[in-house]
Amino acid sequence: PNQCVFDKHEDLSEGRPASLTLRSHPGKGVGKMFAKERKAGPWRYIISSIVPADSAITVKFEDLTFLVLAEDDLVLDVVYWRLTIGSTVNFVGGTSSKSKTKESGGGRDWTIN
Repeated sequence: PNQCVFDKHEDLSEGRPASLTLRSHPGKGVGKMFAKERKAGPWRYIISSIVPADSAITVKFEDLTFLVLAEDDLVLDVVYWRLTIGSTVNFVGGTSSKSKTKESGGGRDWTIN
């Protein structure tokens, strides 16, 4: 119940944009809790949410590391890079032109398998 398995992981691994619908939770997907970005210090963010599959967001797997929103300069991020069961996952980016958006080495690094 704590694992999200994406339907379209093959598309992601081949660099194609894909909707984040969930094989692990049929009829559901990963989406945005609210449409507009919010700001906190040097960060822009949108809180993620489990949504009906037809409302799932589209992402692209870039640089063999980042899940990037197709329509926003934001990446999927484990909050505070605490990689433990139950950690919140949201979309974040730096406040200036990609300043910290693609910062690797922690909670923004993803593997498609």
